[in-house]
Amino acid sequence: MFPDSRISLLAAGLVLGLSATPFVSADDAPRTPAKEAAGQAEKLPEGLKERVLGYWRAKIDGRAETAYGYVSPGMRKILTYKQFLRQMKGVGRWKSVKFLRAQCDGERCDATVEVEIRMRLPQFPQEIHTVSPVTERWFRKDGKWWILIES
Repeated sequence: MFPDSRISLLAAGLVLGLSATPFVSADDAPRTPAKEAAGQAEKLPEGLKERVLGYWRAKIDGRAETAYGYVSPGMRKILTYKQFLRQMKGVGRWKSVKFLRAQCDGERCDATVEVEIRMRLPQFPQEIHTVSPVTERWFRKDGKWWILIES
């Protein structure tokens, strides 16, 4: 076996595991009595969706410095830009993002997006494509939404 084959097998397992992840749509979000009565989804906190999508679009476009700007100033004291770059790199390329939903409690929200990922592995003749939900913690401070990156 080639030395790189273990890494490739691990990456393939990750991809296949992601592709087996069940999709969750905005329609699957828990419904509250208020939602039921209104027959529509709760209103999102102002600016949240725009910030979440802005962060992901920056990552998709390879604008790491812009994406890092969505990390709270306090967190940037702990997580350096260099560390953020290492976390951003992976075995695939992000191709698109779709906002699904957010579950909020005051100034804190867990926002879920659906991310399309494509990758090419040596042992597979074709590019591998998967779509997976990703949930991240966001919080509002001084009227602005920031992502909480777990290091």
